[in-house]
Amino acid sequence: MSRLINLQGKKFSRLTVLSLKDSGTDKHARWNCVCDCGKKTISDGYTLRSGHTKSCGCLGAENRKKANTRHGQRQHCLYKTWIQMKQRCENKKDHGYKNYGGRGIKMCDQWHDFANFLRDMGDSFKPGLSIDRINNNYGYCKENCRWATLYQQSRNKRVTHFIEYNGLKLCMRDWSRKLGMNYTTLAARLLTYKWPIEKALTSKIYKR
Repeated sequence: MSRLINLQGKKFSRLTVLSLKDSGTDKHARWNCVCDCGKKTISDGYTLRSGHTKSCGCLGAENRKKANTRHGQRQHCLYKTWIQMKQRCENKKDHGYKNYGGRGIKMCDQWHDFANFLRDMGDSFKPGLSIDRINNNYGYCKENCRWATLYQQSRNKRVTHFIEYNGLKLCMRDWSRKLGMNYTTLAARLLTYKWPIEKALTSKIYKR
């Protein structure tokens, strides 16, 4: 018969041992305990010392709640956006990695938890919008991100060619619309024939 080890006053995870409930061998002795949550419970000495019993049951309930919460987050409409953003920044096999993680674009530490991303960006989201970085040379964080339309995003790409003339700065497509000029014509003047900006924007178009 093994000698009884006195556990009174000792703390095991969330449980503090108050007194001996049933005497006997050390393995089968049961102890009166109080949990950090305030609930009293009885546990045997073996499971307390081995770490199998850590609370009155509240710890397991909390862990199950967290697991259910994480599962519920996966059903959120922004969860896919978050996953795709994370993949193109960190997964070298992702088709977009070379333009994101491959050139140093990262997701901020806080946003590695979906709940934090949802807290920062969820209220401003509207259907039809997608995540957009305000400055394409910086990563994904609250200060550098917004929800934008595809039209807005297309004008915020690194390859977008902006032209400034008479104090107005527009991309080529917007200039072609403003002038009523075919986009291909304007692109050819500026990019192929290397016309000066003023000449490209103001020269008349002669139709055959």
